[in-house]
Amino acid sequence: MEGVETPFLIGREKLDNNNGQGSSYNQDSSSQSPLTFAVVLTTLVLYCGSYAAGNSMGYSSPAESGIINDLGLTLPQYSVFVSIVLVGMVFGAVLSGKTADVIGRRGTLGVADLFSITGWLAITFSKGALWLDVGRFLLGFSIGLCSYAGPIFVAEITPQNVRGALMSVVALTTTFGTAVFFLIGPLVNWRTLSLIGVVPYLLQLPGLLMIPESPRWLMKVGRAEECENALRRLRGEKADISKEKADIKDHIEHSNRTSEDGILSVFQRKYARCLIISAVGTCLGSLLIGLSFFLQDNLHFWERNSPVLSLIGVLVYVGFYSLGLAGIPLIISSEIFPMNVKGSAGSIIYVILYSSSWVISYTYNFMFQWNSAGTFLIFAAISGGTILFIWKMVPETKGRTLEEIQASIIHE
Repeated sequence: MEGVETPFLIGREKLDNNNGQGSSYNQDSSSQSPLTFAVVLTTLVLYCGSYAAGNSMGYSSPAESGIINDLGLTLPQYSVFVSIVLVGMVFGAVLSGKTADVIGRRGTLGVADLFSITGWLAITFSKGALWLDVGRFLLGFSIGLCSYAGPIFVAEITPQNVRGALMSVVALTTTFGTAVFFLIGPLVNWRTLSLIGVVPYLLQLPGLLMIPESPRWLMKVGRAEECENALRRLRGEKADISKEKADIKDHIEHSNRTSEDGILSVFQRKYARCLIISAVGTCLGSLLIGLSFFLQDNLHFWERNSPVLSLIGVLVYVGFYSLGLAGIPLIISSEIFPMNVKGSAGSIIYVILYSSSWVISYTYNFMFQWNSAGTFLIFAAISGGTILFIWKMVPETKGRTLEEIQASIIHE
């Protein structure tokens, strides 16, 4: 850990020297804060949104036959219905960061819930392809809109000692929501399934009225007294919040004096072992799948064994992807950016993510028809590039407060 701790200490000295009154970012300020009922309730309310996003992503597969038969859609029409959710995500992601900065984390999630409820109702009562697509687009727009506000909300209200664990549950609940719709989808009508998709949002909307706003956002917009009240609710009435409040205030004041060009400095040479292991595993999994197709197409005597090799490749890919790449980038992206660029940076991240997802989903069939083995070898090469990127540029954030992480990145 010397490679992480030493640069941070240097960065902290620079902060103190430059400001004259910079906070020391004492680790004791929040690292040992207890897991209070307010933190648990807030994260549960936020998990409703990530679970609901999983429902949206898992809807199209079990509903396919019912929608096509009942509404007489052609396969190309249904393909548009399936993929338009990613277009909505891109548009929502463009606005996500700015919206979260202007109306707050809770306000953004509330607006996103209204879009989602409208989207599900449009699908439920649709009589043709148009309203199906409108509803699906609204679902994607909602997911994109809250894609940064949700994770950053969790990161900003949780104590340092449990932040990583609670953040990782966001990805888990999304996967669980998808799995639930895959499970119950074949058992109910597609209109009933879309009504079930409304339920998590009906639970989250009143829940948002019961939980505190992010203390860091409140301090950023000049509502210091409300920030203190929110911290007291989250940390407990008897907890000493003075150091954490001072750290937040000093960091926001410093980041407001820092040029937004500092966003380029978040790419630092540090170690992120779990991500590297995960990327190596996805690279290996893609190679095994590509090799299985290569052997099947070129060495016909291997035809009986190539499905086994392909299955092993899929299991390796899924297992290692779940180990790190599925959740850790979400955690890091919510931690590394200072307040003055957090909204813009969040929008950029998710626009790139959803645009890339759409490109992959759109081009996959064409690539597979061109060369099945070559498709997965290209994916393996991309995973290999990910390994180099992580090794050179991804910062380590484990065991550090948000202010410590951001201070060390800015001042190294």
